Amino acid sequence: MSISTSLVHSVAQLTSLPYSKWPEVHEMKSTTAAKTIEVLQQLFARYGLPEQLVSDHGPQFVAEEFGTFLKQNGVKHIKFAPYHPSSNGLAERFVRTFKEAMKAGQQDSLSMQHRLENFLLMYRASYCSRHYRCFLKLTVSWL
Repeated sequence: MSISTSLVHSVAQLTSLPYSKWPEVHEMKSTTAAKTIEVLQQLFARYGLPEQLVSDHGPQFVAEEFGTFLKQNGVKHIKFAPYHPSSNGLAERFVRTFKEAMKAGQQDSLSMQHRLENFLLMYRASYCSRHYRCFLKLTVSWL
């Protein structure tokens, strides 16, 4: 398993599991390495340890504390080239879709949390064009 992760305007950490493209979004008030590690610990507890994590060169991802965390968990860290977001196409496409949805939701005067929940509900309920199966069924084995 591999995880792609990205930050959007220091507001949310977006993480996507590649096979199922299952998205996870965590609202973050702070994007330090310590806070990013907290979010990833939750994901690792829920889904298990990935073989690798793909990220940009953001300060939280290149911090020594972050590198130590990944090393202790046996996770290979792949950092794509700065100023070359297409290197992490999966996460970048999700970021674009997420930004568009959040912007569109502003017109409805809903809270960020409500827009986020609506977005995830619709995104997760849609069908994966590559596998023609619901994201949830690809991600949760007991369904």
